[in-house]
Amino acid sequence: MYSFEDISEIFTLDELENIVKKNILTASNIRKEIKDLDELSSPVSFNKKGIEGVIKNNYENLSDDLSEYEYYYQNIKNIPIGTDLEELKKIIRENLPSKNNSNYFNIILYIKYKIDEEILTYASLIEQCNTSSDISILNDIKICIEYLKIKLSFIDKIDYEVKNNENSNELNNIIFLRSTMGNNYPLSDLESISDDYYYGINELYESIKNNTFKGVKRFSGNNDKISGVSKVRYHLIRIVFDRLNENTYIILQVLIKKTQNDFGYLNTVSTRFSKYNKKEIIDSLLNKDFIEKNKEEQEKFEKILSKKSKGKNLC
Repeated sequence: MYSFEDISEIFTLDELENIVKKNILTASNIRKEIKDLDELSSPVSFNKKGIEGVIKNNYENLSDDLSEYEYYYQNIKNIPIGTDLEELKKIIRENLPSKNNSNYFNIILYIKYKIDEEILTYASLIEQCNTSSDISILNDIKICIEYLKIKLSFIDKIDYEVKNNENSNELNNIIFLRSTMGNNYPLSDLESISDDYYYGINELYESIKNNTFKGVKRFSGNNDKISGVSKVRYHLIRIVFDRLNENTYIILQVLIKKTQNDFGYLNTVSTRFSKYNKKEIIDSLLNKDFIEKNKEEQEKFEKILSKKSKGKNLC
């Protein structure tokens, strides 16, 4: 079992450089082991250029897409350094994939590999600190490296717990976005969509409920109007959603793109997103009437999908 040497009590540059070199070698060995494991049992290829994803599942149009991996990794990468360790572990637990996700093994490997790359980046900064005047920045670098190592250790612990937990099939709560007049947007969306798409919509919807998020991707940060929300995808089908808390998600929109290269739909999503007040909805989760009405609408939504998708499939 590989492990990184502790650098938290090192205060001289020479000692630090020696240990960092050993940790770089350890990281290299881990990366090699990940690659070997991956070649045996994983469809993701790890090489000197990083990770080249080849996602081989039912979603053929996503075969070269690392969006699903990045969806999970970015949530963990963005945890601020200095976050309380108990809170850190809680956030990591909330943001790792469900073990029911068909890409669970690959996603965990990807996250660990990317964190390893972060460690190596910081380590290279240490190698550049070759004068006594640089000693002032070493502690900050050491803290960053140590914090990343803690992330790795927590991921390993949680991964072990998840794999050995037989009761991990809890479903997410689903909320629907409503108009100012109280109309359920996703229900209205279904009315204008051909029955031919209902099976695919149902599959994507169920993946949000069961935490597997098929074809998930977060909207690019380049689009400020919809930055932060996500979508699950299959061919031309999109369900746009957002996370409200640990196990509650809101469906913002159900839509069908006109073509694979139809970027005009982003304007449609932006218009809908402009009507979305996340804080207001989170506050509404404590309102009994709001929850009861949403439950009724959810049952109606699921009944429509179930009825119109019978006898169809994604093939």
